[in-house]
Amino acid sequence: MTTSDELTTELFERVKALPEPTIPAIRPIRRELTRRIADAGADTVFGLAMDIVDRSLLEGGLDLRWVGYELAHYHRPTLA
Repeated sequence: MTTSDELTTELFERVKALPEPTIPAIRPIRRELTRRIADAGADTVFGLAMDIVDRSLLEGGLDLRWVGYELAHYHRPTLA
């Protein structure tokens, strides 16, 4: 599996490439990530979610914290 840092970087790059980075435009990217991490452990998904939140807060401008929250929310082992 790809590392958390690589997935976070990929997410931000894909969102930055969107003509209009609205929630409806970003959500399919989040859904794809959800499918890709479906078999990952809870710690891995939680770490990815936190990486996304951290990068959102550190970089400013592009706030994708909600993507991290949704990744954790839709990954049942992470919520257990």
